[in-house]
Amino acid sequence: MKLRLLALFLCMLTAPLSAIAGLYGTLSGKVTDDKGKPVVGATVRVQGTTRGAFVKADGKYIVVNIPAGTYTVVFKAVNYKDFKATVSISADQTTELNARMQEATVTSNAVVVDAKKEQNMVSKTQIGSLRSNQGEDNIRVARETVQGIVALNAGVQGAGNGFQIRGSRANETQIRVDGLEVSDRFSGGFGSSGTTYSPTVSNFAVEEVQVLTGGFSAEYGNVIGGFVNTVVKTGRTDRYEGFIRWRRDLPALYGEAGNGVKLMNKDENSFDIGIGGPLQVLENATFFLTGRYAREIYGGASLGVLDPAGNNLGQLPNQETWVRNMTGRMKFNFSDLSVTLGGQIGLTSRERMGWGWLYADDFGVKNQKVDLNTGRLTSGDTIYVPEYAAKMAVVNNIVNNAFIRVNQTLSSNSFFEFTVSSNSNNNEIGKRMNFDDPGIFGTIEVYKPQDLYQPRTNTKSEFPSELVETSDGAIDWFQSAPRTQRTADGYLFLDIYQRNPLTGYIEDNANSSSTDNPYGLQSFFNRHGNERNFEFRSQNFLQFDGFYNANIDAGEITHNFKAGFEVRSYELRRHNNSLPWDGNPFFDIYTDEYGGNIYSKNAINPQVVNDRTGKPMKPIEASGYVQDQIKYKGIIINAGLRFDMTNPNAIYRSQRSNVWLPISSTEGFSDATVKFQLSPRLAITYPVTDRSIFTLAYGVYFQMPNFSYMYDGFNTDRLRGNTIVGNPNMEAQRTNAYQVSYNLQLSDDFAFDLTAYYKDIYNQVGIRNFRVVPDNYQEYAVAEYGSARGIEFTLRKRPTNHIGFNINYTLASVSGTSSSPESNYALQPDPYTGQVTFPLSEFPFNSDRRHVINAIIDFVWGREEGIEIAGMHPMENMTISFTNRFLSGTPYTRQDRRGNPIGEFNAERQPSFFSTDLRITKAFMLQDWFGESMGRTSLQIFADVFNLFNRTDVVAVFARTQDPDNDGDVLDRMLGDFSPVIWYRDANLSNPSSFQPTQYDIYGERLYREQADFNKDGIVTQEEKYESYKDWREDRIAFRGNYQTPRSAFFGMMINF
Repeated sequence: MKLRLLALFLCMLTAPLSAIAGLYGTLSGKVTDDKGKPVVGATVRVQGTTRGAFVKADGKYIVVNIPAGTYTVVFKAVNYKDFKATVSISADQTTELNARMQEATVTSNAVVVDAKKEQNMVSKTQIGSLRSNQGEDNIRVARETVQGIVALNAGVQGAGNGFQIRGSRANETQIRVDGLEVSDRFSGGFGSSGTTYSPTVSNFAVEEVQVLTGGFSAEYGNVIGGFVNTVVKTGRTDRYEGFIRWRRDLPALYGEAGNGVKLMNKDENSFDIGIGGPLQVLENATFFLTGRYAREIYGGASLGVLDPAGNNLGQLPNQETWVRNMTGRMKFNFSDLSVTLGGQIGLTSRERMGWGWLYADDFGVKNQKVDLNTGRLTSGDTIYVPEYAAKMAVVNNIVNNAFIRVNQTLSSNSFFEFTVSSNSNNNEIGKRMNFDDPGIFGTIEVYKPQDLYQPRTNTKSEFPSELVETSDGAIDWFQSAPRTQRTADGYLFLDIYQRNPLTGYIEDNANSSSTDNPYGLQSFFNRHGNERNFEFRSQNFLQFDGFYNANIDAGEITHNFKAGFEVRSYELRRHNNSLPWDGNPFFDIYTDEYGGNIYSKNAINPQVVNDRTGKPMKPIEASGYVQDQIKYKGIIINAGLRFDMTNPNAIYRSQRSNVWLPISSTEGFSDATVKFQLSPRLAITYPVTDRSIFTLAYGVYFQMPNFSYMYDGFNTDRLRGNTIVGNPNMEAQRTNAYQVSYNLQLSDDFAFDLTAYYKDIYNQVGIRNFRVVPDNYQEYAVAEYGSARGIEFTLRKRPTNHIGFNINYTLASVSGTSSSPESNYALQPDPYTGQVTFPLSEFPFNSDRRHVINAIIDFVWGREEGIEIAGMHPMENMTISFTNRFLSGTPYTRQDRRGNPIGEFNAERQPSFFSTDLRITKAFMLQDWFGESMGRTSLQIFADVFNLFNRTDVVAVFARTQDPDNDGDVLDRMLGDFSPVIWYRDANLSNPSSFQPTQYDIYGERLYREQADFNKDGIVTQEEKYESYKDWREDRIAFRGNYQTPRSAFFGMMINF
């Protein structure tokens, strides 16, 4: 048996083998004359490509290796009229197109048909549950991005940074563009930018978006959720095409919430551009170049609540977002050989302002001096940037790739492809180094890790703080030194933090002891300091992949054979410090950048720590697969086998004891083992009729844990309380999936499919608890179990007779022992044994949404269609698309007033909600205005309205109170929660209480604020503090964060040519 497996593995490696998602489709059919006889020797040509074929003796033909898209297919034969048909080719699918050719006469014209209207809506060759979204259909829907389109498919839910497909976690779905992965392998999905701000390719440059939700073949691996693959246009050989598009928000049409407060707009503008066609430098060479630029001034816009000072809290400053993408393809066709060069630059930069920092608005000051006579500071050089802009961490996400792809057609039935690519997905989180906009091809410049200086104070120096060249374990840009000086009113001496000479601002930890805010509240708003966000990640990998595809016709039996491989070599780097102002910080390092581990001097064994942490992680992944689609008398069998290998290329903690094993230890570690998996896949399709099929599918799917679970925290030397440590030696997660489906085309225009699935989920990532000295810790482990089941129903109608729709309903359930890897982090120990008790039985996951309905309804009018008024058709070339969604609530666990869970895990349900979105598009053909020379060029004017009916129902409640407004915690404070110490407006020597340290914040400013002195008697009492809190609470509740967002609207224009 072992020899057989070895032989199979060697075969997979030696065949021209790719595990890339499909890019090419197949066209087949039969060509006959009026009498039904084969037209032998007729030529078949797919316009806009170099692909074609000849008709065989039995009238059949097959054209392989066609890039996904919509084409005109031309059939030619001597003594017959040309036959032209428009057809859509979908990746990894066989499209059937039959042609009946007519005999030619002297005045014959070509026979032209729109075969798209006659194409089968049910594919007999489809493997698994493939939801194909054509680019031209996506444009009609009220969604701006590929991510928005994907979330409308059956079995798919958008979830923060990715998609939850059939109960999977969001990080268990793989995202690809033209077969190249763009997922963040650290965290899964789209990473730090999430589905909203990921710098993906323009939705209007897409040929097709494929969503594989289950039952997929052996070519898809290292995933247990699903696949999303976007196929980008590469340009046509027969004409130029392109678009220019602009869109912005319309605040005048925005709706109001149930409390009468209007939703604020983000002041959003987006631009999309694309152009492609033949390259004149070489015959049959094509190109396509597309770009996207989107900018929001108020990225966190919400309801227009006003604070007591009149600030609009719905449009906070320092919330700008820039999303940019530039994607290009060049394809060179040499007879049966094509070479494609491509790549993308994807950039997202985000400011993350929050209400808690709004009142930290002091300007920075450099070069201040101390008046040694009075102790006061001179004015210095002012930096006219408010502190909140200088301190709030910004996020940069850079997603780039470049590739060269060689495709060789070997015969009319076979071809192979080989790709080499360089890919990167990098993230930076830190505070700004300068305050310039990032521009089109740049990012926000942030401070990098550096530990060269330490600010110190000297009462005899003319400078309040001076830099000393020394390495103290803290990052230079985050430190401030305290200096004994008078308070602002001069009555008391306190140790007060001074401005950092490098930045000009008061640094150190964020501090909310000040009351300098419109409410006069303490402990609610930061005045100075920094966030705990300082991280730099980089994920770079080289990929080599290839595949071979052959169609073999052996009489009654036909085979579609495919074999492929993929090899990746990674370099992973991380520099994280959540206490960058502290000389003994929380940090995690595996990088050779920024000086490597700049914190290791305090390690137990600095040399060992440097050797192990001052370098990147370099895992290697490899895979190979073989699969065959066998057709016999209508029955189709898809059988495949996949092999995956992962080498973590790291050490792990192999010895366990009751004492913590630091990374500096020279013992207790071993090399992580290489992981192997074999994944069988099988699907059987039985055609009940020409238009209905029945399919059974089974597959074993594996996925290695995200790299953050393997490597983050592993290099810890000094254990801190409640640390979660990475584990490079984890095995792969496993899912056994079963699926049965029935697809039926009811008529030429109607089709539906019904799918039932069940998934057993093994070895899902969770945590294990270790009780050691000096502190307990947790380690990631493949220790959780779950199951998912569901039924998916889809009903579709082509857009004929002015109406089309796509309605899908999902009834689903997912349960297990851990909703996320960290769900069991805060479990309470058993009071008798002291051991943490982990769940042993399944409970509904946090993502367990039982009912989802998506209904896209399109009303379409073509040229000279619609109502007629005075000889004009005001509705011609117009579409009205409604996108309706119903989502039932997700589960939650009820809590008591202290936040402790009560009752069963996730036994309660959040409310359900419903919404309707609208897109109206009106196109004007420019040839009607300027003549035939304008060709296909059109001007489109469109409007989008989200939450059309302005529904503002409750969508969530708080776990402690089951109420949408009161959280039972911060929003439920009592009088006794506030200090009884009276704050005095002025210090009075006759009243020692008026100049005690309790009258000042840590920056030497008095705590008394007129805003909190309701009776204007010069003091702020405990009761007045509570009244101030109630004012704040009223404004906080007015945001209605647990209700549906009111109506928003957008307007735009698009030129197509």
